[in-house]
Amino acid sequence: MNKQEIKSALIELLSNEDFNAVSAKIDRIANDFMLEFKEEQKKIERLQMDIDKEFEIDVNEKKLNDEIVELIGRYKAIRKEIKQQKTEQEQKNLKEKEALLKEFSELVNNEEHIGKAISAIQELRKKWNEIGSIPREKYQDIQTEYSRLNDLFSYNIQIFKELKEHDLKKNYSLKNQVIFELSQLADEKDIKKLEQSYRQLQNTWNDIGGTYQDKWEELKTKYWEQVRQINDRIKAHYEELKQKKENNYNKKLELVEKAKIIAENFEENHTNFEKATKVLLEIQEEWNNVGMVDKAKNDAVWKEFRAVFDTFFERKSNFYTQRKEEFGKHIDAKNKIIEQVEALKNNTEWDKTTKKILQLQEEWKKIGHTGQKAEQKLWNKLREACDHFFNAKKAFYDGQKSEEKTNLEAKQKLIEEINTFKPTENSKENLLSLKTFSDKFNEIGNVPFKDKNAIYKQFKDALDKQYATLNLSKDEKESTLFDIKMENASLEEIKSIISSERKRIYKQISEEEATLKQYENNLGFFNVSKSGEGLFKNVEQNIKNSKEKIASLKQRLEFLKNKEKELVAQG
Repeated sequence: MNKQEIKSALIELLSNEDFNAVSAKIDRIANDFMLEFKEEQKKIERLQMDIDKEFEIDVNEKKLNDEIVELIGRYKAIRKEIKQQKTEQEQKNLKEKEALLKEFSELVNNEEHIGKAISAIQELRKKWNEIGSIPREKYQDIQTEYSRLNDLFSYNIQIFKELKEHDLKKNYSLKNQVIFELSQLADEKDIKKLEQSYRQLQNTWNDIGGTYQDKWEELKTKYWEQVRQINDRIKAHYEELKQKKENNYNKKLELVEKAKIIAENFEENHTNFEKATKVLLEIQEEWNNVGMVDKAKNDAVWKEFRAVFDTFFERKSNFYTQRKEEFGKHIDAKNKIIEQVEALKNNTEWDKTTKKILQLQEEWKKIGHTGQKAEQKLWNKLREACDHFFNAKKAFYDGQKSEEKTNLEAKQKLIEEINTFKPTENSKENLLSLKTFSDKFNEIGNVPFKDKNAIYKQFKDALDKQYATLNLSKDEKESTLFDIKMENASLEEIKSIISSERKRIYKQISEEEATLKQYENNLGFFNVSKSGEGLFKNVEQNIKNSKEKIASLKQRLEFLKNKEKELVAQG
């Protein structure tokens, strides 16, 4: 039945005036519900411990559960009260039966009037049977004494003299029937039913009355043999039950120690808490399957067992609270990185921005985890911003590669023009043309990196080949190219050209003077001999060439100084 049906059934059963008639049914419904309810609570507890999943308790379901638990609690309170009343009533009944035994003993030992004694005994037996149950531990002693007095009464006052033969025969048959029915209880498996039937048969035996005296010892022996066997069986059952409870108690003590080891001995991290929680829940399930324990001991061991779990889950709660705080800090730090990457994603300074984004990615790795749910969302945001930049960068360089391929084709075509160039008689015009080739080559732009060196070498080889056909010295070539620059430049550009040229010449003079000094030093190492005469002359010629070159450069420098003065004079 569903929970609403369970609630309705409990309300209806609790309204029944005959509580004992419905208690078994209520027990069955309550036990079935509590098993299901405990499973639900375990599931809720596991869901609440999972910080990466949102969980919301069904309010209506919780209210219905609480109502059913309240009804079960009311039933338990009623049952407890009835049990208490039963205990009190049994004690009262015991006192009443003890008083009847005392009265019975007085009648048996002191009453000499048979008719009066019989009447009194019958009244006493009636009261005895109306009294009701007494504490189980006292039952056998009281019942044995009552049986003894009945037997003593039957024989001592010679009641059999008053009975007719058919009564003796009837009582003999009835007592044999009781003995037979007692023997049949050997097949009864339910101890509660056995006790109930056994007590009823004892009362029946005592109510039957006397039988043949010559058969009495045999009947009595058979009867008490059956009683002894049943008593031994009941006693053994409760001894076994007591031992089982003791064994269960020891098992629960072992589970307490096992739970302590699991709950206390591990390094605090998410994985270890998950493993410990799983094992502890398994231990809890094992605990629930152990079985009954003596109530006094069970309360103490349960308190100790529950304390282990309370301490563990408090420790776990504190760990995840602190972990959430750390995750919060990590989330803030990663959000800041995301903001920085977002600000950079449209930047077209590709190399500089790439380095910065890679640096931010390294910082991201060092921050630490933010929790599975948050981590994935943050990572998606970061990846989206990074992908935006790197996709744009790729698109840019893909376009650049296309342009570089076009530039390569343009430079190859220009090199073909240089190779097919035919010089004229005018050196200045030829140099101007060759310079134009250089300018065009430089203006074309970048080519694929793998072709850069090869295409430049082809260009330089072609240009050098054309310069070689002009038969110009290096200085003549540089001077002519300088003059060409000067002719096509503005006043400000000329000033800049002269300044750059002067610096270049100063550098050449400095380098050539260093070379001259080296030649002159080397000259001091030669011995004038036939073997060294050729080398000596060669060094002397190098010295002469260096001096001439230095003089030419200084003359060129003087020309530039004069030209610069003219420009200053022009304003």
